[in-house]
Amino acid sequence: MEPQSSLGILRSLRQLELSQMESARDLGPILSWIGDMQINLTRLIELDLSSNFLNGELPTSVFIIPTLERLYLQANQLAGSIQDLDVMSSHLVSVDLSTNELTGNIPNSFFQLKSLAYLDIGWNNFVGLVDLSSFWVLGNLVSLSLSNNNLSHGHGWRRQQLCVYLSPSSYRFRISKLQFNGISKLIGTH
Repeated sequence: MEPQSSLGILRSLRQLELSQMESARDLGPILSWIGDMQINLTRLIELDLSSNFLNGELPTSVFIIPTLERLYLQANQLAGSIQDLDVMSSHLVSVDLSTNELTGNIPNSFFQLKSLAYLDIGWNNFVGLVDLSSFWVLGNLVSLSLSNNNLSHGHGWRRQQLCVYLSPSSYRFRISKLQFNGISKLIGTH
């Protein structure tokens, strides 16, 4: 295939799903390739590379694919920290990076994703202090999982699991295996 026609196919690509592939070890370089090609992926809405054996660092360029709405990279072996970005795709609605080996702080860039409805970064090695009110600025957020990281909160909980399910009409919390001091301060009741 001629390089020009390959580029044309990329510009038309709307969904790329390569999940649960038996020979996934051969997919290792694909994230870097997608990151390098993000400028040509002008119509890509969904990227699903979940449940493979992808390893190495997560290229931040996958977050700036201009039309990307859904990013599923859960159940891989991605490692390292996620860099803060000045610009992320403003269309991101769903991000699942759970069950990897990601480290560092939760990027502040995530709090600027105004379209975000679903965020699962559980079962990683994220660290640091988390202010849950930072997530409340995401007006469309209906599901948040921070489970099984090394996160702490100023109100006394640490580590273990935190799953929060939010809906436009009411906030619903599912919290387990946490130690709390002053839960009324956490959820804003007196």
